[in-house]
Amino acid sequence: MTMTWYHMVGAWVLAWVALVVMSQRNWAVSWLALGLMAAHIADWAMKAAKNAMRRTYIDPAGKAVFITGCDTGFGHLLALTLDKMGFKVYAGCLVPEGDGARSLLQEASSKLKVLRVDVTKDDEVRAAYKTIEHDMADDLG
Repeated sequence: MTMTWYHMVGAWVLAWVALVVMSQRNWAVSWLALGLMAAHIADWAMKAAKNAMRRTYIDPAGKAVFITGCDTGFGHLLALTLDKMGFKVYAGCLVPEGDGARSLLQEASSKLKVLRVDVTKDDEVRAAYKTIEHDMADDLG
């Protein structure tokens, strides 16, 4: 039998009532009861807020993403994640011959393309833009 929301609330209320009864003799137990109840209410509020947030699904078919900083860290992980979701990914790497770029090419599908991009150099950003623009035009027919 799985634990439902009602069971969870019942268990919390029972534990809180027991602590309140015990706190009649000890102020530390009273603070513990108050803390547990506050933690439960905060947890419930966070879950309610998360469930209330709007979820949007974006169909990756025909969509492309350009990400810079894909040699390591967040950019690297984001490029792999979006590739696995089905997006065409243009991964901008400072060193396209480096370990990070090689790792991307080994782990990702053929939809991921590594581009040399140093965002501090305008000519490299323009070259990446033209490469992506040309590649997307070829894909569209």
